[in-house]
Amino acid sequence: MKRSFPVIDADGHVLERDRELREFMPPEFRAVEGKREYPLFSWDGWARGALSPQKREHPSVDLWMRFLDATEIAVTVLYPNEGLNIGLQRDRDWAVALARAYNDWLHHDFLSVSPRFQGVALLAPQEPVEAAEHARGNGGAHQVRDPGLFQSDARGGNRRS
Repeated sequence: MKRSFPVIDADGHVLERDRELREFMPPEFRAVEGKREYPLFSWDGWARGALSPQKREHPSVDLWMRFLDATEIAVTVLYPNEGLNIGLQRDRDWAVALARAYNDWLHHDFLSVSPRFQGVALLAPQEPVEAAEHARGNGGAHQVRDPGLFQSDARGGNRRS
C-alpha cells in the first residue's frame, strides 16, 4: 500500500572506506611507498561494528536504493561514520584534506546518483575559515545548505609547515 505522505530518513549512514577515500585525497596525503598505511580517521574508542561482526553489509548505492524502495522512504540524509570524529584530528592540513576527500567521495558515489540521497558535509573545525569557504562551495566543494554540529577538540591541532 502506498503512503499518502513522503517519508524522510534523517539519519542514514554511509561507511567510508579508507581505500575509497584515498582516491580523493591530495597526492601528498596518499600512501607513500615504503611507509605503513594508517587508518585515515583516528579511532575514538567506540567499537563500531564489533558487536555484530559479519552481519552488516556495506551500504552501497544499490543497497541503499533497494532499501529506500522497499521501505517507501522518499529521501535519506547520509552521515559519515568514521568522519564524525573529524574534530579530533591533530594535523590541520590533514583534517582539511580529509574533509574535502570525504565530501568529494560522497558526492561522486552517492549524491550525484540520485536526488533521494542528501548528504551531511564534513567540515574541518581546525580551520574555521577554510571550513566556511568549503561550506559556501568555494574551491570545488559542494555547497552545504544547513551546516550542522560537529565534534571539536579544544586542544586545537598542529599545522603542517
